[in-house]
Amino acid sequence: APVIRAPSAPEIGVASICRYVMAFSSSFEVMKLIEAQQQTLFQLLLHAVGSQMKREEVGMSDDNPYGFAPADDQPIRYLQRIRDYYVTLGYGKPYEWGHYADAPFSPLKKPLQESRVTLVTTAAPYNPEAGDQGPWSAYNSKAKFYEVYSGASNEDHDLRISHIGIDRKHTSQEDPGVWFPLPMLRRMAEEGRIGEVAPRFHGAPTNRSHRVTIEVDAQEIVRRTQEDKADVAVLAAN
Repeated sequence: APVIRAPSAPEIGVASICRYVMAFSSSFEVMKLIEAQQQTLFQLLLHAVGSQMKREEVGMSDDNPYGFAPADDQPIRYLQRIRDYYVTLGYGKPYEWGHYADAPFSPLKKPLQESRVTLVTTAAPYNPEAGDQGPWSAYNSKAKFYEVYSGASNEDHDLRISHIGIDRKHTSQEDPGVWFPLPMLRRMAEEGRIGEVAPRFHGAPTNRSHRVTIEVDAQEIVRRTQEDKADVAVLAAN
């Protein structure tokens, strides 16, 4: 049987597909090849037709033959926006995001099924005097907390995230399991997927001070975690 090279996606077009199929349709061997490649050819055909139909939709023109998106069609540069925002607040210099090029690798000392697991969250305990903190609530700085707190892991807690700067247009704040998966950890312990849940969980403040976070809050959380003899800490970032 002859070896037939199917057109590749960049060179494919409606006319070339038709010529490709018609030129070799009389060959039984090629027909079998076409049948085997039916799905691929169908996808290529859709690609060619769809590309032609969407030419105007994506802004293709003589000046923009490849249909590139406009220069301003890009992810929101929220880091730059926050830097600019801090300058307008009078802080004198843009906010600097702290990050590390690497992180220390700490292997488990025992299997996860035998490990004691604790939870660290940035969610805040509900404060009825701090205003709206429910689903679809606006940003609420009054609900913020500024010191590490802990709670009993064998109890249920009402924690909210109205004090966190999140996308409130697409985030309803209706499922506390997203920011406080303590009930899930308890179920995992019952199922034997983890050894046990540590006696306490811990709340990490969302202060914007690198020094306070590293030298005060993180140190206190580590101390409490070690005090509870936890083997693993799950950080639920919000």
